[in-house]
Amino acid sequence: MKTKIKTKIKTKIKTIWHNYKALIIISVFGLIIDFLLKCHPNISHIPVDSEYIGIVFGGLCAFSAIGSALQAIIIGANSNKILGFSVLELLEFHGEKNKISGYVTFPLISVIVAMFFYAKDFCTTVSLITVIVLIRLTHSSWRIWEVLSGEKDTFEIIEKQIKSRPAKDITLFFNAWFPELKKAIIENDGNRQNTYIGLIKKAVCQFAKEDKGDKEENNNKEDISTTLTNYLTSIFPIACQYLGFVEAYKKILYLDNPKETVKADVDSIISKYLNDIRYCPEENIQKYEIANNIEDIIKTLTVDDYRKQRYVLQYFETVFLNSVISKETKYSIINSIINKLCRLTDSDNGNLRGEILLLAAKKYVLENESEEDRNKIMQIIVNNLFAKRIFQKNKCYISVIAQLFRGLYFYCIYEKETLSKAYRDQLAYILHYSQGSGHKL
Repeated sequence: MKTKIKTKIKTKIKTIWHNYKALIIISVFGLIIDFLLKCHPNISHIPVDSEYIGIVFGGLCAFSAIGSALQAIIIGANSNKILGFSVLELLEFHGEKNKISGYVTFPLISVIVAMFFYAKDFCTTVSLITVIVLIRLTHSSWRIWEVLSGEKDTFEIIEKQIKSRPAKDITLFFNAWFPELKKAIIENDGNRQNTYIGLIKKAVCQFAKEDKGDKEENNNKEDISTTLTNYLTSIFPIACQYLGFVEAYKKILYLDNPKETVKADVDSIISKYLNDIRYCPEENIQKYEIANNIEDIIKTLTVDDYRKQRYVLQYFETVFLNSVISKETKYSIINSIINKLCRLTDSDNGNLRGEILLLAAKKYVLENESEEDRNKIMQIIVNNLFAKRIFQKNKCYISVIAQLFRGLYFYCIYEKETLSKAYRDQLAYILHYSQGSGHKL
């Protein structure tokens, strides 16, 4: 307990010395000169009267009051943030952490000290204190101006901080940048989005490069990856809503650079996002634009086909398992998804669409315990295939129809070990219903 008290006292003394050493030194120096002049009046000096001292002291009071008030307002009341940080935080980054309190208090304390010397008619000391206050106000104002003048200097300040801080401090920067990135996404400000994504990427790369042993370095990267995943999980749904799934995937999840050594857990982020859709109420589910996102995934997402299949089927599953929305809405969204999957042209990712459609049919028709759901989904598939019969000259279109009905036929006739006769009879009904629907595929 005593050690803590001593440490606090030492820290307080250091802070006071750090903030007021100029005032202490200049006051001592001024006192020495004034005592010499009083003891040895014959020393060469410039004589002044009491009116001069009054003017100097009045000027000191005016400059101190106005300067302290303006700086306090700018530092404390300025709500505008520069690259996610307030003026106060950036001044701390600028190496002014222990001086910030002195920005406001130094001129006021100087007035109190100068008041004593003014009463004793110590002209030199009062004059020197006035000079040092003006210098200090000029210096602190210049520091504040450097922060407020533009992002270029602020970039340099932040870069120095990133390089000098330990990896555990990465949350300090994420707490500043992710809310600003969210605002930029909502406001559709591409430049600001790129700015904050660049800063986040720079921080992730720099903190991952800390000079450590191999094992400790790997642990460091894992910690950063976990932290990054947590922050991206919170912002990814917003990005999907305003940017679309593909753009959010590229820009947010991979920070515009999929080759980085430290990556977020992309699969867990997407699973969390899709799980939210599973419990989304009817009035909000349309904003997810599920069918359009699936089309973008198939056509433009730069990942392998396996991942595309998985993401599309996850979308399908979240809609199918959503128990909050009505069946009409559910089937309507499923119909829009299947409509995209039935664009079976050889030149438009037809093979991939066909594979996804067959996997969906296997799970939600052939292996679906709900007779109503499998009958409805099969009907949707047949209707969309019939509507897309303009593609019948494409190989993938013919292949999908052949595999779909062949799979249904084999499940009905030959899958006796795993399926009951009643279940197979129900599948047979689907087969006969599809053949008798009037659609000549």
